[in-house]
Amino acid sequence: MSNSVTPLSILGSLAAGSGGAAPSAAGSTVLGFAAAQANANTAPGSGGVFGAIAGAANTGGTIQAILNASQTAQTKAGIYASIADYLTALQSGQIQPTATWQTDAAYLQQTGQPFVVTIDNHGQPQITPQAQADLSRYTPPQQKILTAALSRLSIMAQKIQANQKNQSWLDILSSVEPGLQAIRAGQVTPAQGWQTEATDLAATGVPFKVVIDAKGNVAVENQFEDDFPDANLVDLPKLQAAVADLKTAMQTGITPLAWEAQAYTYAQQGQDYFLAVDDVTGNIVVQTNTAANIVPDFMKTPPYPDIGAETPWLRQAASMIKAGTAFYLDIGGNGQIVVRQNTGHNIATWNQPLTKALQNPIVNLLA
Repeated sequence: MSNSVTPLSILGSLAAGSGGAAPSAAGSTVLGFAAAQANANTAPGSGGVFGAIAGAANTGGTIQAILNASQTAQTKAGIYASIADYLTALQSGQIQPTATWQTDAAYLQQTGQPFVVTIDNHGQPQITPQAQADLSRYTPPQQKILTAALSRLSIMAQKIQANQKNQSWLDILSSVEPGLQAIRAGQVTPAQGWQTEATDLAATGVPFKVVIDAKGNVAVENQFEDDFPDANLVDLPKLQAAVADLKTAMQTGITPLAWEAQAYTYAQQGQDYFLAVDDVTGNIVVQTNTAANIVPDFMKTPPYPDIGAETPWLRQAASMIKAGTAFYLDIGGNGQIVVRQNTGHNIATWNQPLTKALQNPIVNLLA
């Protein structure tokens, strides 16, 4: 195990992922999900835009072909609405991504990055991070405003991600003690991985500590294997000597010291425990895997108490980032930044060319 564990080093090593129920056969693709949403997004008697989209998968057609054939705003609105519905399902974990555009969208939602949705020349949805999107629809001054806003947003999103990951570690470590107690009582079966390892060590009386390792995973430190990665140079020799004494006590049943007697009792009972050095006295103590004992100091407060949400639009964006909502930034009629969720309406808005005559006249004068 690594001797250097920090919130950012762990965060940097994590791969993005999302939980949720396994997709159903009907909803595991955008076409299947669109078909399931037909009643919500099509007008009566329209023939079902979602049915048409789903049928395109079997006929070799594309979304673009449907758009060209129908040439109606209602059909386009239905397409955008189905994509928006799918983004919402990705957010909740109701559906797992399969196509590339879905995976891209899921990743950007999870990392708090704004993105825009378009349909390419082959009729397929395209997901583009807004920081890489074509902003020529805006005037040069507006482009500068958006670029600066996206930069500020990126910094804030990274802080939010670090805080959320820190909280997830706290939640995991807080669940260790009740989880081990439930396993000990026979109420649940230990899951494969650290729970199985911890259960085996507890049953054999071996001292161990549950931690978050340098890769951001839950791990078990077997102290009989001299596993003390976080011990400082003063405490390490004390812990190593204590382990040697405990091994002797376990073999002979002789426990002259109070901490040895306590450790021996825990071992006989199958209670999890580990050895530590008291911060005040410098003496060896026996502790169990409670949150108070296993949460490191750096996790006890968020890495970024101030995420930098100083303006209304940043606060709105922060709320969407924390929820994993798909969104992008726009320029409002007053020339200010506007946060728009990727709803069907707002996706359609992005895909409509801006009429500069309708833009803010003061901003136009600056162009």
